[in-house]
Amino acid sequence: MPDRLEWQLVPLVREDQREVVEVLAEQALALDTMMELTPHRMTPVDQQKLLDLQRRIEKCVESPCEAAAAPPVRARTSWAADARELLGGLAGSSGVPEEKLLSRLGEEPDCMRCPGASRFPGVSGMPCDFDLTPLSSLVDDRDTLEQVQFELTPSEMLALAARLDAHRVDGWYSKSPEVDGEEYLLDASKFLRFWAQKGFGVAPAYVTAEEEEEESLG
Repeated sequence: MPDRLEWQLVPLVREDQREVVEVLAEQALALDTMMELTPHRMTPVDQQKLLDLQRRIEKCVESPCEAAAAPPVRARTSWAADARELLGGLAGSSGVPEEKLLSRLGEEPDCMRCPGASRFPGVSGMPCDFDLTPLSSLVDDRDTLEQVQFELTPSEMLALAARLDAHRVDGWYSKSPEVDGEEYLLDASKFLRFWAQKGFGVAPAYVTAEEEEEESLG
């Protein structure tokens, strides 16, 4: 099974937290480097410190769900019945009352109804990722295929969206038995425009066959 390529959103740092994140990121990078180069020197205290730094950084960024104003799960008409079926016997086995679990679940963002959701999500299945793997079989354009190998800023995303629209409208794409080329290119440009307008960048991420198998196994 070949490796797959997908776009993942670049975390969007809140404007008033940029200086804080720079300091935290520098500390986290030092610990990450230690873990890679000299793992035997990494103590449990260092590992906990790295986790704490990552949590603090997460609090300084705007989540895609928040930026996209994804509706809560409870906005679905049948959400309670669907949730009860999904939970099954979890409530009893966890010791948490079913109504409390339902309340928590109901407040979660509904990813499948998010305005920024992709119809071609990555391996993780998260709809704010985008599967880039089919692109090379559809578009024979060196500039486009090279561009997706790098992190893109919002302005670069908008320029790429325009280029993909040109391929789609003018029919400059190959037919594929695996994916509808027109539908795929349309969704790719919509994905890029939506998140660029929200201030997010995208970065490519390779998913190996082993990682994909792990994802499929849960």
